[in-house]
Amino acid sequence: MARVLVAMSGGVDSSVAAALLKERGFEVIGVTMRFWSKEECDYTRFHERSCCSLEGIEFARKAASVLGIPHYVVNASEVFRKFVIQDFVSEYARGRTPNPCVRCNQFVKFRWLLQYALKLGCEYLATGHYARIREGRLLMASDREKDQSYFLWPIRREDLGRILFPIGDYRKSEVRELARRLGLPTAERPESQDICFIPDGDYASYVAKFSPEALKPGPVYHVDGRLLGRHRGIARYTVGQRLEEVGGLGARLYVKEIDAPSATLKVAERYRLFAVGLRGSEANWLVDPPSGWFRAEAAVRHGPERVRSKVRALEGGQIEVLFFEPIWAPAPGQSVVLYDGESVLGGAVIDEILWERD
Repeated sequence: MARVLVAMSGGVDSSVAAALLKERGFEVIGVTMRFWSKEECDYTRFHERSCCSLEGIEFARKAASVLGIPHYVVNASEVFRKFVIQDFVSEYARGRTPNPCVRCNQFVKFRWLLQYALKLGCEYLATGHYARIREGRLLMASDREKDQSYFLWPIRREDLGRILFPIGDYRKSEVRELARRLGLPTAERPESQDICFIPDGDYASYVAKFSPEALKPGPVYHVDGRLLGRHRGIARYTVGQRLEEVGGLGARLYVKEIDAPSATLKVAERYRLFAVGLRGSEANWLVDPPSGWFRAEAAVRHGPERVRSKVRALEGGQIEVLFFEPIWAPAPGQSVVLYDGESVLGGAVIDEILWERD
């Protein structure tokens, strides 16, 4: 009987993942990661939609009890702070838009927790993600509306054989129905929010606690060189965001570039924010990348939008992607993920945008 460690957040998806694996005959161990020190726990107590709240831990414990499996809480606060929170703050301070869910998957769930599972003598790590792994390839979930493969591109190729996504073939409605049928206390729990450590959504104030200079006011220029006004700190903005503070030009203006060293924003009309390509770094390949240019579909944000592109892998973990049709406002710091149909080929962190119009 194979032993599997299931990451249980206290939500319905991970609870049903554990239930399905038990039905399949695995020896299932549930674990919930605690991302906060004891001093911080009171802060998370009141945010029930946080995937790492104290309430989430209690729901995971109750679900494990119903399933008759052991459940443990493991302290992951140090690795979470180092690889997720510190990166989040430093990226916003650099004028970029990080994706903490990608970082958490890359360094916490599918590296640190996977190693923890192996130390426990487990052969597999399972989570409640909507994705599938078949014959060593990462695939989109059957439920395209819930598909989370965009966030999973940094999983190391050699680790795919030790990871299980039990609900990847189910629709969300089916997962909830299974939870009700099993009497799981998580059956009606709402979806967790995107940024678990910023429950009020005020990213700028959170970044300012660690990097006050990120809220330093600075100039706003039109891309044609005209000075239009002042902004309230680069941490408040991302590429593609409509700027409300300046106007009078008879057109809606959007952030096109953020220069952190000079605390400068450059803005433009919407039609100027279409990109014809990008360059990225920290590439991770889940297949052998072809030499030279090859074709793939590229996604620059979570969702159904993908565009046909040509791609080439460069030295040093760099990639270049050229779109066959322009994409609106990709943001440095976010991910570009490459697909061949439902198969994830790999991905990278967006560094540089190649604009259609400058």
